[in-house]
Amino acid sequence: MLLRITAACLLGLLLTAVPPALAGEAPGTVEIIVGELESTPRGLVLRAQDGEYRVKGLDMSKDVGRQVEVTGVISEEDQALPLLKARGYKVLR
Repeated sequence: MLLRITAACLLGLLLTAVPPALAGEAPGTVEIIVGELESTPRGLVLRAQDGEYRVKGLDMSKDVGRQVEVTGVISEEDQALPLLKARGYKVLR
């Protein structure tokens, strides 16, 4: 009986832990970064006060040249610029 309860609890834990991993959620802290969106040979780049970020995850090409506020997770990949995996954004001006 105790073994069945333990097995059921473990199964429940596994089922609640697996969906975020399967959904491709990036581990890390969600941040908000403000800057000007630019189109470069590397793709879209957000030029912020604290540096530049390659932006992926959303199609923001129609807002190139505008100041935007991007919400996302920053990851340090083996590239020249950190990658900002955008989850949302809004145009400021």
